[in-house]
Amino acid sequence: MLFDSLLALFSIVTLLAARLPACQRRCFAAAWYPKPSPTFADALAVVRCALCDLARAALGDITSPTPPDRTPLPPASALQREQLATGPGA
Repeated sequence: MLFDSLLALFSIVTLLAARLPACQRRCFAAAWYPKPSPTFADALAVVRCALCDLARAALGDITSPTPPDRTPLPPASALQREQLATGPGA
């Protein structure tokens, strides 16, 4: 059962990566050796990026939500400053 699931996942990722436009398919090469063709890790990275781009387009940029209203706090009174300086129960 696990092998079948992994094989299905491998097939889906490979097919999705192959269907992407050529400009989106990229091969991440390491600095210490040349890579003649993309690997499965490259396919995973490309499909993940494409899915994230699709989600951002559908949902908007969810990684940077709009900041909430920030109203300034009123200044602390002399008693509050003293309590903060001396600690609780002092």
